[in-house]
Amino acid sequence: MTRSEEREQRIRESPTNVRFDDLDLVLRDYGFVVRNRGTSHHIYSHPLIPNSVNVPLHGAMTKPIYVRQAIAAIDAVIALGEERAKEKESDQ
Repeated sequence: MTRSEEREQRIRESPTNVRFDDLDLVLRDYGFVVRNRGTSHHIYSHPLIPNSVNVPLHGAMTKPIYVRQAIAAIDAVIALGEERAKEKESDQ
């Protein structure tokens, strides 16, 4: 298991104890792009999903609600990616 996979597994198993830097790395691993205009809120977007993920940076730890929202967005990207892969297979 790679470091990024271990990091993601830890976040999924314990969303109450997640450092912002770890969540940031996992989101970026899945292709999320961060927009930050000098505020404390980092807004992540992904081309496959219409909604953004808003993660405020107040201290080193991230609140569990934001971790759960990020996990839901990652799951949506995974599902849409699998769906697109199936569509490509059926087109060939």
